[in-house]
Amino acid sequence: MDGRYLRVVCIDDFATRKGQTYGTLMVDYETSKVVDMIPSRDTESITRWLREFPEIKLVSRDGSIGYAKAVAKALPGVKQVSDSFHLVKNLINGASEYIRRTIPSRIKLKEVIGEQTERKLTKADIR
Repeated sequence: MDGRYLRVVCIDDFATRKGQTYGTLMVDYETSKVVDMIPSRDTESITRWLREFPEIKLVSRDGSIGYAKAVAKALPGVKQVSDSFHLVKNLINGASEYIRRTIPSRIKLKEVIGEQTERKLTKADIR
């Protein structure tokens, strides 16, 4: 990224070999263009990369503690925000867990719609 000014960067990992080898993708938020790919996701590699861009004002990232530490170490005081994908994913997971905990796994129809469930369905009901 020679000669370019980077103010807002999005950081996320990717798998080169699922479960074995990971890298980190850096995206310029303002242009939506890939800025760099690092063949690692360790804190020190990310810290070194971030230090090359002291003009960064905001970092969007997932919930990785390693990324949080790298940003804090390389660019103290820079705002860090969770990316929208992970915000939505966490919201869906939280809502699903809440529903599983609070709604009984079996709801008896009789309790829901009253005495009407006592009668058997006829062929006319099924049509």
